[in-house]
Amino acid sequence: RSVVLTFGEIFRFLEMKYLVTDKNVTVYEDPELRIQSGFLPVTVFNGQRLDDPNLKEGLRISLDSFVTMNRFCAARGIRFDVVLIPTKENVFSEHIGRRDKHLANSEAIHDLIENERNINELTKQFFNANHISYVDVREPLSSAVGKQTIYPTNHDSHPNKNGYEIIARTIMAHLNMNTSHS
Repeated sequence: RSVVLTFGEIFRFLEMKYLVTDKNVTVYEDPELRIQSGFLPVTVFNGQRLDDPNLKEGLRISLDSFVTMNRFCAARGIRFDVVLIPTKENVFSEHIGRRDKHLANSEAIHDLIENERNINELTKQFFNANHISYVDVREPLSSAVGKQTIYPTNHDSHPNKNGYEIIARTIMAHLNMNTSHS
């Protein structure tokens, strides 16, 4: 295992750790795995809450839109595949649970992870019932944690070039398969 951080990555982490005063930012370090990162679990969770009727309706509308897109593509002989991209917190979920007793916003992190897993399961069931092909990139991203840096070392929730490469390779493998979920 070889995790190398550039000066910029180290600087981003130290800036987040010592200069960011937003209590919604959670700083996460695991020296054993050489992980330095940050999360915004309260903000992200508030955008995914299934107990909020507006967000639940938004999910329903989104899922219905996937059916429309799938039919549109099928009528034109175009393959339609959906990529399920997890939150950063979900990618790190196996590691966060190891040492989170004093982790800021730990309850929000666990609520977010549980809620996202419920949404993911509902989405996959919906896609399967409606013959919509999908690829879930959570496992390949999670497998890379501690082996390489796949997210910026601050609270940015978007993957870095290593993370995007994992996503791209996973999609390519899915597209090259003879069979799919549909």
